[in-house]
Amino acid sequence: MKFHSVFNAIADTPAQSANLKLRAELLAHIQDTLADMDGTQAELTLVCGLTQPRLNDLL
Repeated sequence: MKFHSVFNAIADTPAQSANLKLRAELLAHIQDTLADMDGTQAELTLVCGLTQPRLNDLL
């Protein structure tokens, strides 16, 4: 069986596949935005309202 994307392969429904794709795109945009910001991880955690371990998970 051939799939158009990895999300189609792991999702049970087309809606779930679309949700996974959207979440991946959102995370990529968040990562790009954080990479463009000047500052230490400690400073970014304050701006984002995250703990440093959670920020590390995103990066």
